[in-house]
Amino acid sequence: MDAVILAGGRSSRLYPLTLNRPKVLMPLLDRTLIDHLLEKVREAGIRQVTVVADRASQEALRTVVMRYVGRLRCTVVVQPEPLGIADAMLWARPNVDSEHFVLILADNLFTAPLDSLWEDFDPHQAAGRLWVTQVDDPSRFGIVETDAEQNILRLVEKPKTTPSNLAICGIYLLPQRIFELAEEHRPAEGEFEITPLLQLLHEERRLDYRLLPGDWEDAGTLLGFLRAQWLLLKRLPEENQQHVHQSARIENSTLMGPVWIGPHCEVVESRVGPNVALIGNVALRGVRVSNCTFMNGVRLIGAPPGAEIERSILGVGARLTLHPGRYEDLMLADYSELTAMPIAGG
Repeated sequence: MDAVILAGGRSSRLYPLTLNRPKVLMPLLDRTLIDHLLEKVREAGIRQVTVVADRASQEALRTVVMRYVGRLRCTVVVQPEPLGIADAMLWARPNVDSEHFVLILADNLFTAPLDSLWEDFDPHQAAGRLWVTQVDDPSRFGIVETDAEQNILRLVEKPKTTPSNLAICGIYLLPQRIFELAEEHRPAEGEFEITPLLQLLHEERRLDYRLLPGDWEDAGTLLGFLRAQWLLLKRLPEENQQHVHQSARIENSTLMGPVWIGPHCEVVESRVGPNVALIGNVALRGVRVSNCTFMNGVRLIGAPPGAEIERSILGVGARLTLHPGRYEDLMLADYSELTAMPIAGG
């Protein structure tokens, strides 16, 4: 079986962090998001993978996939213009040889083994399979609507109203026929999304679905990314879910797991956790940090008597000085410098 990972797009929802990297190269603990997906593919026994990139990210992604030489046969192809998921999928077609293939949108982080997607799949009974999960806001997703017997009635892209809360997770088992349908129904202009193609495939020959086992997160937003980090942190094997690299220095500070403290980090007179990842060479002094990711080289200082920051991501080399108070939902670009004061009443 082959796999296709759609990894294009800078993601405006993670701007300005994606000014200097595609979203799939955002760090989740000791690996990037695309690394986590490639490992899932490898663990499932798949050996041939096509990664679809945009023009800006192609060289960076080629560098990543070179690390998998000998373990995976990885090819990076370019989607010239951002014209939607179905268009991106078509650029992978020349590299897909298997009768069925796995299509993965690279925003996804999931804990289930990938091969559980097809473990009981019967190609004589269904054309393909979707992983779905229950969500609170169906209008943000492609949705599966079902009948009383839980068979698929129809698939709808981001409906304003729907009786269903079963969201398509962006992980699909699809037949070669999906490429033919995409060629036949490519629009003359505009984005080409995949949900209408899935509906056509279902009408032609039934699709089935399974609830995605384990945890799943769309990591393409600030909160989604931090929730994805939480999925990884809570699986840490270390005592108290505290991973502290041997080269890190912790002084007069408290760690509240789960936390990830990478190499050459310094934490002084601070409280760190829960759900915090200091990727590497991060220095903290006089701050309380929770639900955050700080990339390599971040410097964060809290002015006495201290400051609290949560639900934030700081880019590589960012310098941040916080006056006393509480700060939330910050995203700082790489190498930015900021001195912040809380708004009145903050």
